[in-house]
Amino acid sequence: MTCPRPPSYDNATPVDQPKNSYKSGDHVAYRCQAHYQMDGPNVVECRDGIWIGTPTCKDLSCGSPPTVQNAFIPKQKLRYRHEETAHYECRHPFGLFGNAVVTCFSGNWTDPPECKESTGKCGRPPAIDNGDITTYPSSVYAPGSSVEYQCQAYYELEGNRRITCRDGQWSEPPKCLGKSFNVLVDTGKSV
Repeated sequence: MTCPRPPSYDNATPVDQPKNSYKSGDHVAYRCQAHYQMDGPNVVECRDGIWIGTPTCKDLSCGSPPTVQNAFIPKQKLRYRHEETAHYECRHPFGLFGNAVVTCFSGNWTDPPECKESTGKCGRPPAIDNGDITTYPSSVYAPGSSVEYQCQAYYELEGNRRITCRDGQWSEPPKCLGKSFNVLVDTGKSV
């Protein structure tokens, strides 16, 4: 028994050119149009005169990025493709906190930044000899933000391990000093 031409599915097209006739056991593969992804099997089968299977194409695009107070997106679009990005800029005199770029992933946007009063913010925490901060460093820190330091092996921390951003300045960072070791030397002589 033969099947009629393969059916049409929303936002999907057959991979190969259609044939004049299809017999039982024939398969037709579909692919999704731009901005869509196949959700489930992409093949239909001719079986006893009817097509079995329903390829479904899921919309992965995003609408406009989230609105951020005191920010704008130059050349903003109404629709963005999967993995396409948008770039925020803060209005003067506000400062950017977070990543200025958001990305469309599977119909959802990554977290947008904030544009806040920029007075009192701090730059990168000061580097210390033989030590590092315990988190990935940011280029800008809001007032009240804090970071912690840790020393490398064989060094001891002296001072407060946590520093805080206040009025655009970091509090005093700790120091990492070499550990002292008591060494017993065996001279081979008995006392």
